[in-house]
Amino acid sequence: MMRYLILLISTLCISLLLANLMLFHFTVICSDPVGGSLMANETSTYNPTEESWIFAFLAIGRIIGALPTVIMINKYGLKMTVTLFGILSGLSTLLMPLIFRSFHWMLFGIGSTTVFAAEGTIPLTWGTSKEQGMFVSLLSCSYEIGPIMANGASGFFCTSSVGWPGVYYVFGTLSIVSFLVFGIIYSNNPRSNRFSQNKSSEAVYSVTQPDEPRKMESTVPYMSILSSVSVWGVWINALGDSIAYQMFIMYAPTYINKVLGFEVVETGILAALPFVLTIGAKSLGGFFLDRCACLPQHVRIVTLTSAAQGAMTVGFFLLTLLSSEDRILAQAIFIVTIVFSGLHCVGLFTASQTISQQHNHVSTSIIAVISSIVSLVFPVVVGLLAPNNSAHEWAVIFYYMIGALLVTNVVFVLVTTVKPADWTNKEVANQRSSIQ
Repeated sequence: MMRYLILLISTLCISLLLANLMLFHFTVICSDPVGGSLMANETSTYNPTEESWIFAFLAIGRIIGALPTVIMINKYGLKMTVTLFGILSGLSTLLMPLIFRSFHWMLFGIGSTTVFAAEGTIPLTWGTSKEQGMFVSLLSCSYEIGPIMANGASGFFCTSSVGWPGVYYVFGTLSIVSFLVFGIIYSNNPRSNRFSQNKSSEAVYSVTQPDEPRKMESTVPYMSILSSVSVWGVWINALGDSIAYQMFIMYAPTYINKVLGFEVVETGILAALPFVLTIGAKSLGGFFLDRCACLPQHVRIVTLTSAAQGAMTVGFFLLTLLSSEDRILAQAIFIVTIVFSGLHCVGLFTASQTISQQHNHVSTSIIAVISSIVSLVFPVVVGLLAPNNSAHEWAVIFYYMIGALLVTNVVFVLVTTVKPADWTNKEVANQRSSIQ
């Protein structure tokens, strides 16, 4: 049972990290950095340029934090790294209403950099061989739970007497408490977990490690990872995924409110709804990857990943044909597109985990950098192409996104072989229990 408690608290912690990043993406439509809060129908004092700079500093923080994350995991293990970065995120969230400075936004980004590494490491450490797809799918539900929490709570506080700062105080406190709990109950090695019975912890360990104990490399095979064609296939596919996901995360509230014309409270509900549906879709995706033994592992993972990205592409194309006059239909298509984005995430992270094995934290850290670069560039593109947030301007953005999704999907299918890479099976000199 301990591994399920680990899964639960890990999902909560990752969800809070993502929610902390998303709070500004919603409160930007109702916040006043000087006066505290605005009424539902008032206009934010942030102009598009200021919003883009804030988004940029968040991304810069995530890029800066990527390398220290890998180094700290290698040296101190996932437990200490995630706990420290999570508390940093919580403190940054608490201080957000009080400190509007560039360095503070960078701290926000730095605090979130362990998300991808945690998702890449925890399933291999704590999931059995028949549960790793389920672990990946449920951990990746953080990408839906975070937006649900952030959008729902932000919509409430934006229209309440407390005002928008209240949501930052609540989420900052929850983050600090949750990561302290994570630091207490999580262990980098199931055998050494003080809350597990020896029998159950050895059962988990036996399926996440080879039958004969094998020592791990004291140094990560970076050159082998960087020269792996399959790993590059995953990273290129992650580029397309990041472009779509950043649109949903950064601009879903803006698109629903400004382009489709829904009110602020409606925006909070409609921005959260697709992420609720995606949780169910991800659960089905994890079940398919774990249980569909009639298909080879490579076929299962590539089919799920490429089909989901193809469906996203179709969804964005349909959105280019619609305007605010078709806002109900457009919202329905937008919801379905987000659901397929979540399903794609399950396939992508499972592919990375299968190929990179014990070195997956390196692969997922690169995915984090890719996502951060996209989140750095995307606001600039939106600021240039959609300064007025009109339906026509967003259609142009969607056309560029469609092209990127098509290219990255084709490359992934052509070059990626989903099986453990040769460099994951090397005999090495030293074992690090901090990376399982």
